[in-house]
Amino acid sequence: MKLVYFPCAGSFVNDSLCNELTVIVGEDNIIKISDYGNMSDEWNGLICGIVQKMKDTIKNEPYILIGCSMGAVVAYEVCRTIQQRKCLHMPLQIVVISSTPPNKMKVNIEKVTTYCMREINKLYHSINLRMLNILKKKLRKDLELLNKYSYNQSDCEVCVDSHIIYSYEDALVSEIGSWNALLKKCEFTELEGGHFLMYTNLATIIELIKNDIEKYRNRKNCVVSESP
Repeated sequence: MKLVYFPCAGSFVNDSLCNELTVIVGEDNIIKISDYGNMSDEWNGLICGIVQKMKDTIKNEPYILIGCSMGAVVAYEVCRTIQQRKCLHMPLQIVVISSTPPNKMKVNIEKVTTYCMREINKLYHSINLRMLNILKKKLRKDLELLNKYSYNQSDCEVCVDSHIIYSYEDALVSEIGSWNALLKKCEFTELEGGHFLMYTNLATIIELIKNDIEKYRNRKNCVVSESP
């Protein structure tokens, strides 16, 4: 089983969620996508580049997508591209963490940057100013790319199981139920915490993902055919 991990915009230097996911499946079985703004300066290029990387590394193995915040939007579009182009077998599941549905998304770069940097400062009390500035630059670059994203109404439903993890305390996430129109068979889990609940509730998130992995490992359809 492979995990394809799409982190938040800005990609924390020490991503504790990614570290724990690596412990679960092993370093060889996790594909981390990061630095979105450095991968491409336009949205379609980003998605095509990620799909190609997945084709080169997943082969015919079963896999799950895990996307946090902006990463969940990227994961959704990657999944939709795979479904439309039939360029790779579909994932068993997509796990969405702390993300507004793409069809309801509006990005205000200044407000989102201010909010995220304030929350990051709370999370990492000992972080120095230089590191905060690096994170802020990376965050803004990724958000500038997200700001170029345009939701396409056609063929919007992706036929894949999904697990939506969110918090009503999250000031950046709204209309969470609209994921139902985008992903097949949505399961919702509400947790306490703000936008970075994947870090403040790390143990709970890991347990939920472990349960998802075991659920699919025990299914016969976990074995997939050769990729197109």
